[in-house]
Amino acid sequence: MLLPYSAKALQALVNDVDRYREFVPGCKSSNVIEKGDDFVVARLELSGRGVTESLVTRNDQSENGIIVLSLVSGPFESFNGQWSFTDLGVGCRVGLEVSFRLKSLMIDSLLGPFFGKIIDGLVDSFSKRARDVLTDEDSN
Repeated sequence: MLLPYSAKALQALVNDVDRYREFVPGCKSSNVIEKGDDFVVARLELSGRGVTESLVTRNDQSENGIIVLSLVSGPFESFNGQWSFTDLGVGCRVGLEVSFRLKSLMIDSLLGPFFGKIIDGLVDSFSKRARDVLTDEDSN
C-alpha cells in the first residue's frame, strides 16, 4: 500500500503497540513487555467468536525499514511475519507478510478465520490510523 508519509513515521506507528487496542479490530489489549534499541517484545490480547487468546511476538527492527515478527508465545504452532517500509521520496510503500499455523484443530476452526481476517486487515487499519494521527510534517 502507498501512503503519503515517511517510512520512519509509519514504522513508528507500527511500533506504538500500546495503542493497537484503539484501532486494530479484535484487539482487546496491547502492551510492550520489553523494549531495546532494535527490538520490541509485545503482547496482544485478541478476541473473536467468544474466545480470547494472547499472542506475544518479538519484533526485530532493521535499519533498512524492515520489522521481523517472530513468535514468543500464543496459540500458534508457528508464526512469523515481516513489515516493510520503503521510502519513495513522495510517500512510502508499506507491506506486511504473515504466515501462521495454529496449535490445535479446535483453535484453528474457531480462530483461524478470525486471525486471518485481522492479518488481512492490518495494513488497512494502520493506513487509516496514519491518516488519523500523522501530519504533513510526517511526510517525505
